[in-house]
Formats: sequence, structure tokens, C-alpha cells
Amino acid sequence: MYVQAKVHAGASADKLVVIGENRLEIWVRAKARAGAANLQVVNLVAKFMAKSPKEVRIINGHNSPSKLLAVKD
Repeated sequence: MYVQAKVHAGASADKLVVIGENRLEIWVRAKARAGAANLQVVNLVAKFMAKSPKEVRIINGHNSPSKLLAVKD
């Protein structure tokens, strides 16, 4: 399954909100440096979907707030 996400790095708290079918808005405390925010996004999505972090990966948007994630079914 593919999921589109809008990410806000450097937020005051971690938060994940469903804004549509397969669309998320995510706030993470980690800064967008050295992949820290991306790692936290993967971990939050995995926890939200009751998956292992190994089952979630970023397909597109590694350096952008708009990301496309692949989640194994």
C-alpha cells in the first residue's frame, strides 16, 4: 500500500493525523538533518499501522516535506 505524507520536522511534539484515504500529516520532533526526521517518520507510521519499521519505507521525497511511503500489506 502507498501512503502520501506531509511532514513537519522540528515540531514540539510527535503527532500523526489521517487527512484522507492513504494520506497523513505528520509532525516529528527530529530536525531534518542526517535523515533523523525520516527515521522518526518511518517509526511513527509503523507504530500507527501496527507494522515493523522494516515494513515501511520512503519511496520518494527523502529531502522534501512531501513523501511517498510504501507499507507492506
